[in-house]
Amino acid sequence: MSQHQPVGRTASAQALGSERRAWVRYPTSLETSCKPLTVRRPDEGWCLAQVRDISVAGIGLVLSRRFEPGAILTIDLPRTSPRFSPMLLARVVHTTELAEGGWMVGCEFANHLSQDDLQALVEEGTAGGVRPSVGRRP
Repeated sequence: MSQHQPVGRTASAQALGSERRAWVRYPTSLETSCKPLTVRRPDEGWCLAQVRDISVAGIGLVLSRRFEPGAILTIDLPRTSPRFSPMLLARVVHTTELAEGGWMVGCEFANHLSQDDLQALVEEGTAGGVRPSVGRRP
């Protein structure tokens, strides 16, 4: 099994106490899609997203549109096991405009991922695995 390097604190961030994350984040190149929970029709409102990093408690997404902090998103991740529901709910915690265009959106999962599901998603995202298409919906 390969080891993946987490996105961790730098020595200076640790010394200053500026990094407040409680969970280790893992960089990934997964592509996914998400939509606001307020869009009720299953085939509407989806936008593509690049997963920048993921942890058991949350996910960082790069999107072409902005979501306000507090918004609830449905995120469609690859299925990693028969018991894993790829449709996860997450609350937007922060939104930052990127210099190269788009938005970095940090989200907190409604329910934490298991370590096994997190590891499987990290491996999927670093192996260049199957990526969902725009039209893939339940």
